[in-house]
Amino acid sequence: MESINSTHCLKKKKLLLVINEISFFFSHRLSLAQAARQAGYEVHVAAPMAKEVTNLTQRGFYFHPIPMQRKSINPINEMRSVYALYRLYRNLRPDIIHHFSMKPILYGSLAARISSSSAVLNTFTGLGYLFVAHQIKAVILRQCMRLGFYFVLRPITVRAIFQNPSDQQRLQRSFFVNSERSVLIKGSGLPLVDFPPLLEPIETVPVVVLPARLLWDKGVGEFVVAAKQLKAQMEIRMVLVGAIDLANPRAVTEKQLNKWVKSEVIEYWGFQKNIKEVFRQCHIVCLPSYREGLPRVLLEAAACGRSIITTDVPGCHDVIRHRENGLLVAPRNPSALAAAILQLAIDKTLRQQLVQRGQEIVAAEFSSAIINQQTLALYCEMLSN
Repeated sequence: MESINSTHCLKKKKLLLVINEISFFFSHRLSLAQAARQAGYEVHVAAPMAKEVTNLTQRGFYFHPIPMQRKSINPINEMRSVYALYRLYRNLRPDIIHHFSMKPILYGSLAARISSSSAVLNTFTGLGYLFVAHQIKAVILRQCMRLGFYFVLRPITVRAIFQNPSDQQRLQRSFFVNSERSVLIKGSGLPLVDFPPLLEPIETVPVVVLPARLLWDKGVGEFVVAAKQLKAQMEIRMVLVGAIDLANPRAVTEKQLNKWVKSEVIEYWGFQKNIKEVFRQCHIVCLPSYREGLPRVLLEAAACGRSIITTDVPGCHDVIRHRENGLLVAPRNPSALAAAILQLAIDKTLRQQLVQRGQEIVAAEFSSAIINQQTLALYCEMLSN
């Protein structure tokens, strides 16, 4: 995509970002919203009501509450979400509507088509539970989404952003996303100034952290089995950091988590808002996920100077290159995971080599400045058509 100076191609256009959680806006899209405002956009955010709304409006963004629940599949609730978006689009008349994640993409694109909204952009942040799970419920919902996407993604004014090539190719094949109207932009961008390099802790016992929502699809089960194997060989601390996501069918239960902690297989530090403090206390960051969009936590870990182990799956292998800036292992393979952790735990020189290259790659390919520029250029291109 050619570099475009977005400041010169618009005059106070309305940009509407549609998301399913305000917390996602602050963790992943605040930098984009700020860059868009600097480029001359009037930035609006639509999301379910949450306590962070005050923080959002104090920063000068406009907020529009929408009734959308991540877990709900109640037809009445879902149609209420579509209708709320339809009314918002009709009343606000944004110049660009930018949807993030599955429900906003599906419902928002439908509302945009009904309301005859022109420029619509959909960012697929990952394919998630519906595309990993094989349960009957997931298969049925996946087929319903195919039909929905076939209807809402076909208009020529609808564009798509994918965060990794595998997701892009899969949805082009399965959901009729036109290859000429889709682009690859690697993630949401990382503000490097917020993630400075950190020295490794001086503690001699290796500390390995899995920082993610406690979902089986994040490889939590494999991490625990690997912990059991490693503790039989060496002194090591294996730590889970993240919240139990009750809205996800693949969530690890609190009962199971407590059982692991009680048996001293792993430590659990809960959800930690300040991820840098987590990195400060560990030597290795591990994400044995089954599939990702583009895992921001790995970028954060690399920027902060932590060695990384992850799985050779879409999203993860788009951030980590084996033995260049981290180690890749086969998914769903706790023995391979344990072997990789053992290798890094005992080889500080290798950790340092991977860290140095990891910081270079994040700065060169994944910084907020790069990702925001690519996204704003796409906005400008859409407005000029």
